[in-house]
Amino acid sequence: MLLAFSTILAVATAIALLRDDAALRADGLAVFAITALLLALTIWFERCYRNPARPGFRDFHVDVVEARRFIRRGTHGL
Repeated sequence: MLLAFSTILAVATAIALLRDDAALRADGLAVFAITALLLALTIWFERCYRNPARPGFRDFHVDVVEARRFIRRGTHGL
């Protein structure tokens, strides 16, 4: 959820920079680079973790539960 929200915010900022003609400055180019990176990361995450029809699907919830169990066993010495 946080990744999608930050991507939407970055896209909105990039669109606002296009309207202000600030896209050619260094900060405008940095915003576009960050936006492209976040968009690619969001698309990758959605394809790998959220799409159950994809072969080789990994359930993100199961990964979190397994990590919690691993930490719990490590802290309690089991």
